[in-house]
Amino acid sequence: MIRGLRASDAAEIRRRTGGDMRLLLRVGALLEAKLNFTELALERLLADEPGRKLLTDRSLTADFAAAAAAAQVDDLVLLDEATGAETGWRTVALADEVGNLFASPAEAPATTGLPALVSTLAPALREPVEGLMHARADDQRAAALEQLRYAAPPLAVVGELMPMLLSDGAELVRERAIALVVGAGGHTLVVDLVRAMQRRDDTTLARLAPNVGALAPEQQDLAISAAIAQAARGEASQGLVDLCTALAPRLATHPQLERLIDLLLPTSFSLLDLVRAVQLRDAVRIEATLTRGLGFGAEQDARIIVLLAAPNVTGGEALLERGLDLLLAADEAPRQRMPLASALRRLDQGRSLATRLARRGMRIAQAHDTSVHWLIAELCRDGAIDAAAADELADIVRRLLREASGPHLVSVLEQQLAVLLPCAQTERVLLCDPLIEIVARYRADRTVDLVSAALAGIGSDAIGPVWEALEGHPLEHVRLLLAGLLPELVAHVPAQ
Repeated sequence: MIRGLRASDAAEIRRRTGGDMRLLLRVGALLEAKLNFTELALERLLADEPGRKLLTDRSLTADFAAAAAAAQVDDLVLLDEATGAETGWRTVALADEVGNLFASPAEAPATTGLPALVSTLAPALREPVEGLMHARADDQRAAALEQLRYAAPPLAVVGELMPMLLSDGAELVRERAIALVVGAGGHTLVVDLVRAMQRRDDTTLARLAPNVGALAPEQQDLAISAAIAQAARGEASQGLVDLCTALAPRLATHPQLERLIDLLLPTSFSLLDLVRAVQLRDAVRIEATLTRGLGFGAEQDARIIVLLAAPNVTGGEALLERGLDLLLAADEAPRQRMPLASALRRLDQGRSLATRLARRGMRIAQAHDTSVHWLIAELCRDGAIDAAAADELADIVRRLLREASGPHLVSVLEQQLAVLLPCAQTERVLLCDPLIEIVARYRADRTVDLVSAALAGIGSDAIGPVWEALEGHPLEHVRLLLAGLLPELVAHVPAQ
């Protein structure tokens, strides 16, 4: 049997639709019509324009084959109960999933979590838990919680229920859930943490967080479940993230780590300390969790690259290429590019970044901001640019000096790329003429100072172009500047 995504998988569906509310609502409408998708089928539909066209086609539920043909999508099939879908459902799956031996493990219903735990409970405890899970109205859920509290469930059961209960929209239900934690033997520290989360009291969370490491594992699990519930309600805070950082040793082995990261990634809070703390315990798992989140928008991709760039971690080719595309994007997103540039520098253990940048040519001038020039300067200082890449970049810098817009031009001058690039002497000499022409175009003191510093940094290699301009340049202020600069350049000539 092939299992499709359900409403209970809302977090996964939301993650895959990348914040596109139109697509999210469309998937929800199809679920209401008892038509769902396997994870791979939804991934395929969202991967390109024909797939998205099919997903939004209003005739999809009535005639799937015709809609798929019209969208030119030929690798999906529609299953019903007779052909492998779950009872009461029609499921869209990849053609390769049907009858595939390797797809079977992924299709099996989950055997862990609350449903599996409920099936193992004694009847006296199972009945109130099932009653709680099936209750709909606020007062019904509150009454079911009170009944469950008298049944004295163990902490393991309470921990499994916490994400559902503490993310409930009814304050009465959340208060009864806290009472359930107390009745089940929840540590007073955990109870205080839960109450502080509900109030979004970051000051109290910061005061209590350093003590969570001393709690027993099952008590830490309760705190983690409460944090996940708070994030699921859309009420995370930096204090909650910092609490999770304090819980990192336990989080690294917790089954809900992936869900917590998925909930926190779209927020604006700093996750760096949390991710670094988990990386110390299980770098492979957190890397896989973060990598799974790539492809859902420029802002999130840039953030993930920064989080993946731990010290001494080498970035793969796809990660470096995606990072450079984001760094050089002409769009406003991603807004924070300096952290991205710094992350790319850390990930460049193979020293291929300069060559990749050189291949992009004048796309550098189209970037929305100028962080790329800082990155090139740092690569120069790191000795991470070989001769061939340096010559290519020198040619790009020469064109930037002549053609770039004001912000890019000033940044190239401020970063002293004409001086730092380890290019051949002939390439460096060619940089002098466009530098001199900048003085002719811009007479601001700051610009003149930057050009003077660049020519002085080039040193004796600049004497030829400077002397030629001194003799023949039509603008007097340019000749005066060069006349004052020439003695300094001559001083750099090696003694014979």
